[in-house]
Amino acid sequence: MPTVMNPTMERIAEAHPDIIAELRKLDPLKTAASFAGFLAMPELQANCFRIEALVHLAAAYCEGRTAPTNGFIRRSFERLGNGYCGAMEDPSEDVFVTLVNTSRGNFRIFEGIREATGFYLQRILNIVERMPEHTPYNRIRSSIECLLKLSDAVAARACVRENSLGQEFPLATLAKGVADRSSLARGLVRFSEDDLASLEIPKTSLSEFIFSSDDRFKLRGHLMGHTDLERRPVALHRQSAYLLLPTAVASAVTRFVIESVLSMGLAETFERALSGEFAQLFDHTPILGGNLGVRRR
Repeated sequence: MPTVMNPTMERIAEAHPDIIAELRKLDPLKTAASFAGFLAMPELQANCFRIEALVHLAAAYCEGRTAPTNGFIRRSFERLGNGYCGAMEDPSEDVFVTLVNTSRGNFRIFEGIREATGFYLQRILNIVERMPEHTPYNRIRSSIECLLKLSDAVAARACVRENSLGQEFPLATLAKGVADRSSLARGLVRFSEDDLASLEIPKTSLSEFIFSSDDRFKLRGHLMGHTDLERRPVALHRQSAYLLLPTAVASAVTRFVIESVLSMGLAETFERALSGEFAQLFDHTPILGGNLGVRRR
């Protein structure tokens, strides 16, 4: 059951009727993408929870065709800080962008509000790397690689490097200069057909992460942290792809892998692989029992 500390999007919307009234006049994708781009801006790192909520609210409640104004973006950012979303914002305790790697390359991901995002995702990626070279597993690897490419491309566009730091403390208001970059923000997360081709990302490989617009009103009943948009953070519109939650890439990949192994009846195999991954990590970490290069007799 939803609680005060774990509300549905509908409960958040009920606390901000003025914002919802304005959202209903706006285009869902343009509005959600405007807020999504702010998730790639380091000066707003500590406001991640608030911005993720605004992306969800836009996807769930917008019904119009116009783009949001800079004034609305500033107002909604400020007003959402009064209440649950503002209370959930803490000083940043991690880097803004981290790096994960596979045999296919290194990829930047946004840490977001999930603790040790890169660390835990790397454990999952290591397991996927060791999966057999067969069709179902190759499909899993290909899908993950394409989503990671999108994440890395957003980081490149935003000019942020791995291990970089963002704003430590949450901001109560959005600086006018930042709000005025809403059209730029949309561009950070939008990928045209040519963009996807240059990144060698077939749309079919993104299918596991595509959020259906037919399901967007269902988001109103979802809990923050457990939404379908977090599981499928990519939206398609007029041949373009939009990464609407850059900060949810790691959780989307993790949930996809778990769902895949469960569907194949490999839960126990996956659990053993995960246990082995952590055992190997601990064994190679000196403070946790690994050797220090001293020859044993």
